[in-house]
Amino acid sequence: MRTVTFLGFQVYLVGFYVATQDIARLQQYLVRQVNRLATTLIPSEKETLRAALLDPTQGEQTWDALLQEAGCRSVFRIMPVRDTDFHHLRDGFVRAIQTRSQRDKSLGDESFGDAMKEFKAVFNRGSVPKKKELLLCRDLDGKLTVLYGDGELARNPKRTVLGVVADERFSRLLWLNYLAGANVSSEGARQNIIEGIMEFVGRPVGTVASQVL
Repeated sequence: MRTVTFLGFQVYLVGFYVATQDIARLQQYLVRQVNRLATTLIPSEKETLRAALLDPTQGEQTWDALLQEAGCRSVFRIMPVRDTDFHHLRDGFVRAIQTRSQRDKSLGDESFGDAMKEFKAVFNRGSVPKKKELLLCRDLDGKLTVLYGDGELARNPKRTVLGVVADERFSRLLWLNYLAGANVSSEGARQNIIEGIMEFVGRPVGTVASQVL
């Protein structure tokens, strides 16, 4: 988990998770970005991939394509470090998505505008006490589901589905806000995710999931 700050204040912790059954797809996709014939990367190839993922342009191109093509379910777990509210969290997400969408004219259509309205409606709620959790879940088709739960306040946290945004492009932009580009929400989180990726691609495709299980 890494901290996201706004105007110098720590706002929330963020963690990134990939479904165990989909890790092999993630491995294979990224390995083939460097070596089309390999099932694992040697140290020099890993450094090539690391540099590409850290590069603002290459990193965004790689993650953008991966999110559309690899078929990996993933989750961002958000946990406020201070009492906040849904509107405050929503505004941060919306600003990031609008900044990215303005660079792509294809995102100016009515359906993307409807997706933005759906997302805002999900967050039309009250307070979010610290240590509660918000789960942003992306399925195989890119559909976004938002869940809210007890976080670390309970051993078996209860979670409630707050809403769904079906437009794949919306969740993709939200994910890119953490994964790639010149300005990400948390550089520490981006670095941690890339380090995790380096561990994945240094092992034969398919072996990481078996170890997790």
